[in-house]
Amino acid sequence: MTATLIPTLAPGSPEWAKRMSASKIAGVVGHSPYESRFSLWHKMTGNLAWDDGQNADEKRRGHYLEPALRQWFRDQHPDMRVERTGTWERDLFPWQVASPDALVDVDDLLECKTSTKDWEWGEPGTSEVPVYYDDQAQWTLLVTGRRRCYFSVLTSFMEFREYVVDADPQKQAWLVTEAEAFMDSLGRHVPSIDEHDATYRAIRQLHPDIEDTEVEIDLSLALEYAAAKAAKDDAETAYRGAAARISDELGTGRVAKTPTGLTVAYRRAGRAGSTPYLNPARGLTAALLTERTAS
Repeated sequence: MTATLIPTLAPGSPEWAKRMSASKIAGVVGHSPYESRFSLWHKMTGNLAWDDGQNADEKRRGHYLEPALRQWFRDQHPDMRVERTGTWERDLFPWQVASPDALVDVDDLLECKTSTKDWEWGEPGTSEVPVYYDDQAQWTLLVTGRRRCYFSVLTSFMEFREYVVDADPQKQAWLVTEAEAFMDSLGRHVPSIDEHDATYRAIRQLHPDIEDTEVEIDLSLALEYAAAKAAKDDAETAYRGAAARISDELGTGRVAKTPTGLTVAYRRAGRAGSTPYLNPARGLTAALLTERTAS
């Protein structure tokens, strides 16, 4: 045994906040789409609340559908014992914790996920899971001392899928090194500011008030901001132009596809009295880049 089952640590509780959990590790290494190293540091230091109101629908969906995904996996593997569990603490390293969605037999575990980004997942049955979920799986496997993590997934098109990730000692060692450095920095060395949405949200939350003062900033930062604003304006102009050309080619049609059948965009009806508008397909950028790389 390499871990001990402890009283369940509720996300956001003081005891949970001071440990490194599987749900936090992707933020530490810069892989999480929901949390940056900067925002996580301020939450774990106590400067920000844990729940900033983001991804509320996704969190509720996962909460309600987890039992169904667990049961679906049971039905696919009637020969396996699948049991709910709680929080595990790694022996000798109590700052490392994990709360898998289920234990599978004596050596494996299960994570249940819902997805609105189907393009991030590879072929069912493989280990091709989003990198931030692989981080979570590797951390949970490390803490619990288990060998394999199954994923039970429900996609945006209501398709059940299964994936499997084996323990990777090399990646686990890297995660521990990164986590140790991060934990050691808490309250002492603030991470650098990056381009993550969560970082910008965190800074806005850290400074909610406005005082009628002037602050002199470095000229290089002002130039960087101006260049980024110009690039954004150019990108938005190019986007409107491309959207207009696609809309013109569609005419009264609804869906625009590539010659290979990839959905690019579709027309949606506006509010009563307004004209239809063009919506990009979900995952368009990633899907087109993948297709271009493969061709």
